[in-house]
Amino acid sequence: MVLPLLLLMACNEENTTHSTEDGQDVIITIATGSRSDGDDPKLGDAKDRYINRLRVMGYRISDGKLAFNEKAYGFPDADTNTETYEGNITVKTGKFTVVFIANEHADDLTATLDDITESQNNTLNYLKEQVTFSRAAFDKDKDIPMVTVKKNITIQGENKLIDPQEGNTTINKWPIQMERIGIKLSLTLTITEEQQTSLLAEGGKYFLHLYNVPEKAYLFADNKIPVDYNDEALEFELGTDLNNDAIETWTWERIILPENIFTPIDDTDKALTLVIKQAGGAPHLKAFVRIDKNEENYTLPRNTFLDMEVFISTDRELEFNVSVNSWNDEEIEQEL
Repeated sequence: MVLPLLLLMACNEENTTHSTEDGQDVIITIATGSRSDGDDPKLGDAKDRYINRLRVMGYRISDGKLAFNEKAYGFPDADTNTETYEGNITVKTGKFTVVFIANEHADDLTATLDDITESQNNTLNYLKEQVTFSRAAFDKDKDIPMVTVKKNITIQGENKLIDPQEGNTTINKWPIQMERIGIKLSLTLTITEEQQTSLLAEGGKYFLHLYNVPEKAYLFADNKIPVDYNDEALEFELGTDLNNDAIETWTWERIILPENIFTPIDDTDKALTLVIKQAGGAPHLKAFVRIDKNEENYTLPRNTFLDMEVFISTDRELEFNVSVNSWNDEEIEQEL
């Protein structure tokens, strides 16, 4: 599921070019809808849909070089979910690959992206291969980074735009689908009384660990450059001396991580791994996260929301049931 954004080409006569020449300034209005939560909590909360900053970059089809690099600020606060946003930026006429980047501040990338100009770091390959969001950008208190790429876009004068993905016809309202470059996990772990007694009865403090979290995520979904993995696990405390004669349940509703894409797709050495272990001890139980337990595919592509029920099987293995949830939408509009 993606976040719709709508770009509306500005209709103010003094801000509109009637020239058909390339490279002329055109003002576009960016508009967002409400981020109010729906009735279904599985759709994700409003913070998952929040856009704090938006950057729009255009690369000419003719030579692959940067033509414009514009920022939009002043979006409503994340807590004011029912408010909408509207603001203007200036782009150019011509034929472009247009890249939209939301929430660059999650990794303090503003200076890096500002340094991409018409005279330096100005190719699409530089953006694709050199600019990344680090693991820290996906901390739960950060605004989730989002990116989308629109190819072969023709921006014309007189409030017109052509997008092959919108039927290759002239439009003045342009829906943009923003895509999170991270994933979301909602985890519930249940351990029965008998399992606590037989498996975890050694005393001491226990933890649920997540291993093989990527160090970074590239901007583009089709980037095949391998990423490194941090040796440190994400750690969630389960408590001390779990043998307390009761079923124990823990829930973590919002874990945001970078996407995890690799080849071959069945390589468990790179799979996101759940581990229950004692402090300072060897893993007691572990499981490799995958979307479909019937397929040997351990990749976790961007914009995926997994709801996982984790448990210990009768065979004393750590297992889980998983469902893929929608991530609710937000509308952003643009008008020429």
